[in-house]
Amino acid sequence: MKNCAFFLIHGPAAEQAVLAEFPATAGRTVPIEHGNWIGYYPNTIGRDDARMRMGLKKDDFVFLFAGLCKPYKNLELLIREFEELPGDRVLVIAGAFQDPKYQAVIQAAAERSRARIRLDAGFVPRDGMQIYMRACDVVVAPYAEVLTSGTAMLALSFGRPVVAPAAGHLRTIIQEGCGALYDPSQPDGLRAALCVAMNSTFDQSRILAEAAKHTWEETASIVLARMKQDSTFDPNI
Repeated sequence: MKNCAFFLIHGPAAEQAVLAEFPATAGRTVPIEHGNWIGYYPNTIGRDDARMRMGLKKDDFVFLFAGLCKPYKNLELLIREFEELPGDRVLVIAGAFQDPKYQAVIQAAAERSRARIRLDAGFVPRDGMQIYMRACDVVVAPYAEVLTSGTAMLALSFGRPVVAPAAGHLRTIIQEGCGALYDPSQPDGLRAALCVAMNSTFDQSRILAEAAKHTWEETASIVLARMKQDSTFDPNI
């Protein structure tokens, strides 16, 4: 930590958390944007086509978790809370597992459930992500620990609302009308947020407009400006 000139952190909320945990970083933190993914992933199919490819009904309410599946992502809690929801709903978990034991735990939880849970364990290729994003109604990022989330920004970049804990940079990017935040310290916080999402109407164009505000160009300009303040910076490198 002593060898670092500065630390790039996604947003002011995450910066506060880092400073509280690592006070030695004071004066060297640089809040930056997590840029959107609009236009990076293919996005050419419609909702009905995506659902047909996945074997999902048109009228199902579909929750999606997408990304690398690790214990801190809280998939066991997500499955338990999903089971308590009313109505015709489906939970899709799509992503690779690094730990076979953890995969076995989640597989067993999904198979024990009387609810409709689909586990697609494996890496989702870039051209396949649109199928999951276009087929779902809401993306869930129920992390036990989080400062930022590439998955959340990916969902917003497809115009999909996000359910997530009110923590770190998520409090900044998930604005009103873009999803449902919950207090992770509340035992029923996640379930309540899932219910809110099921009973809300979200405007895709508004979500996309919010996502478009977060750009990699802005991040690059912030980083470059901070580097120029460093006396050791050589612009010719």
